[in-house]
This record gives sequence, C-alpha cells and structure tokens, in this order.
Amino acid sequence: MLGVFGIFTGFFMIDQDTVIAEFGIPHLEMVLDEIFNLPPIWVAMTQDRPVTVGQLARQVGLDPGYVFRRLEGIVAMMKDIEWTAEKLKSALESTKDQSSERPILLDVRQRWEYDVCHIPGSILLAECNFAELLPKLKAAATVVTICHHGVRSFSAAMYLRENGVTSAVSLAGGVEQWAISIDPAMARY
Repeated sequence: MLGVFGIFTGFFMIDQDTVIAEFGIPHLEMVLDEIFNLPPIWVAMTQDRPVTVGQLARQVGLDPGYVFRRLEGIVAMMKDIEWTAEKLKSALESTKDQSSERPILLDVRQRWEYDVCHIPGSILLAECNFAELLPKLKAAATVVTICHHGVRSFSAAMYLRENGVTSAVSLAGGVEQWAISIDPAMARY
C-alpha cells in the first residue's frame, strides 16, 4: 500500500520511501540546499542526511505531498537543462548570422573570474541590471548560463526557468570544459 502520499510520475511511483537519489537530479546537494534550504553536507557535516522523500519532508518541516510535487517539478524542469560545450559551439556556429536565434550567453561568475577567461560574446550578469535584462532573456530562443565548472550556472538556469525563462540551460562543466573541449588556448584557473 502506497498510502495517501504516493504520486505516479509517469516513470515510477514516488512515495515517502522513495530514495531521493533515484530521481537522478544533477548536483543534488545544491538542489537540496537551494530548494529545501537543507545545508550541504560539507557545511552541516551531519550523518542525518535525508535519504528518502519522507525523511526530507520531516527534516525540513514540510508536508510530504508538497515535497513530492516539488521534486516532481524539479525533475520536469531539469529536462534538457544542461548543454555540452560541443552543443553550445554548434549552436553558436549555426546561428552566426541569425541574431534573433543566437543563444544569449549569461556568465554568472565573479568579475575576476570573467576577467581571467570567458566565452566571447558572453554577458557578465554581475554587471547588468537583471530586472532590465529579464524581458530579453524571456524572449530569447536560448539562454546559456555559464560559470567555472557548471554548478553555479546550473543553479542559475534553474532559477531562470522558475522565473519564466523557459529556454535557460547551463553549460555542463562550465568554462573549464569549454577550454578543454573547444578552446585549448583559453586561459584557465
């Protein structure tokens, strides 16, 4: 018996005993931190990490039904949320002469990181007014968020998707992977 809190996702049934890792959520610790305000293991250093959906709901003091729906929404939102460096390169090359289709490259790192290296044509988020930029991002064919290794940009892409920028994706591996795969001459840090 699955009980009141069972939800069929189309792929598998989730209930209070479902193991959170089964969702296959990239950067799971960051998602638990940002969505459920659960301190990352490297901060909390606790052995009481929630393993199941029910444990997570109890630990953060939320209704299990809400946690189920939130996890289901996160899984749906993460569909195709990461692009490889090769996919970005191909998209940039194929839209070279089509400014309306060209991806917007949104770098979410610190100024000093951007100064060390960045993908040409990228916009440093720290230097623009996000409120003024948001309508342009919502209208864009694709918005690619970029950071050093792909974790901050993943978080930024999730944030953008939650705020109406449905085309937001994250560069998997960040500028580090771009330098390795696409531009070996690019400075690295």
